[in-house]
Amino acid sequence: MQKPNFMTRVFFWLMLGLLSTFFAEFLSGSAPDFLLTAFGYWGIFPIYMLHTVLLASLILRKKRQFSLRSLYFASLLFGMYEAYITKVIWAPPWNPDGFHIANIALVETLLLVLFWHSVFSFLIPILIGETLLTDSRRLHALLPQKLQVRIGKQKTAILFGGIASILFAAAVTSIDDAISLTLLNCIAATLAILVWRFFTHKKQYDILDLLPRKWEVVVLAFLLLLVYLNFGFNLNRQVHPGFTGHLAVLALYAAIITFAIISVKTDKTRDEKFQEKAADPAAGFQMKNWFLFCGSLLISSIGINLLPEIVQELLSGMMFVVYIAAGIIFLALSIRDLGQKKPAPG
Repeated sequence: MQKPNFMTRVFFWLMLGLLSTFFAEFLSGSAPDFLLTAFGYWGIFPIYMLHTVLLASLILRKKRQFSLRSLYFASLLFGMYEAYITKVIWAPPWNPDGFHIANIALVETLLLVLFWHSVFSFLIPILIGETLLTDSRRLHALLPQKLQVRIGKQKTAILFGGIASILFAAAVTSIDDAISLTLLNCIAATLAILVWRFFTHKKQYDILDLLPRKWEVVVLAFLLLLVYLNFGFNLNRQVHPGFTGHLAVLALYAAIITFAIISVKTDKTRDEKFQEKAADPAAGFQMKNWFLFCGSLLISSIGINLLPEIVQELLSGMMFVVYIAAGIIFLALSIRDLGQKKPAPG
């Protein structure tokens, strides 16, 4: 593998940010037009880029073991921005009277923290980002064996596109919007990927070499702090969670950070073989899968938008239930794996 220069690494960070925003904001239907608004560039994109790159750099380190479990625990911190930045965890605007525990909206927290931001904003973008933009397959090797095989299949990409289109398609108001916004996001992301591949096609890069280094992590962390301060004091200022709400969020932060630290320490005692495997550039989610995924997104978005509104609402509700259940399962499996005793290598 070759060592990338600074500008190449910055380009990679921007690519991860684009993929994260694509999967999170476009597919959720929350801000599918983020590429067309000024706030999308100075507000939305920095939040996703900084979180994705920083969290990945905290777990994915050279000369240190890492696991899918540790990545998941770290990813939970991503969704917590919905507290001090958007205030959604305290007061979701679409469901202000929903069930709360300690002034925290339970359903929204389960959905956004345990699944949406951990999976769609972080895990999927860095997994696809590694396979489309680098020659390493470190993250792909962390997946269960059956999933490693399935993720490269064409039917998986088509199915993924169909499922991922549901929330977006139900959120837009017309077929014209479904077509134009899907084309906009898919073409923009595809062009960015192709530009990266054009300029790096003669080079071989490892994702670990492309992530920020020590002083770069400090700079990016400072920028993220500025983002939190800016939006924390200026966005949705009418939300006042009170002492109980703040205490509950801080307790969640403490629990997540504790699990992440224990998980990273546990990784050091686990089998090292998975990181010693030779990278197979043909493994994982390839460009053909990306094109199939985008095509499926477009066709499915049109088809879902043609359905009666009540059916679209039922599909969205079903996906919310599935996502919340999946998030709870992922958390339970991660905690269970953390507690299992495995022999140290050698």
